Amino acid sequence: MYEALDPYLNTDTWHTGHAYDDRRFYEGLRRIINEPNFNADQMGEYMRAKKGVDRNNPDQDAFNHVIDKRVTQADAIAEYLNPQ
Repeated sequence: MYEALDPYLNTDTWHTGHAYDDRRFYEGLRRIINEPNFNADQMGEYMRAKKGVDRNNPDQDAFNHVIDKRVTQADAIAEYLNPQ
């Protein structure tokens, strides 16, 4: 399911926050956000695995920060669309 984010992740600038990158992220998220098994944390782990980002590597803090931001955004949108 999280492969829907591959067009976003396969772009060299995925981590920059450029408007085109934001658009690619939200387009991918739109395809999966309503899936019954969607989980923002699992989405973040998919992103880390796809990009080879180690959560415990201080040299990759910038990438981890971007992924954590995307997880927070996805979680907030999922909660808004499907309040408990």
